[in-house]
Amino acid sequence: MRLRTGKTNVISLVLNTEREIMSFVSDIIYGVS
Repeated sequence: MRLRTGKTNVISLVLNTEREIMSFVSDIIYGVS
């Protein structure tokens, strides 16, 4: 149970980080163009 919760936290953390990076990259692209 603890392992599953930890894995879920890691996955959600990675997804959140990926989302922030994507929005950051889109801001740069929109800013350049």
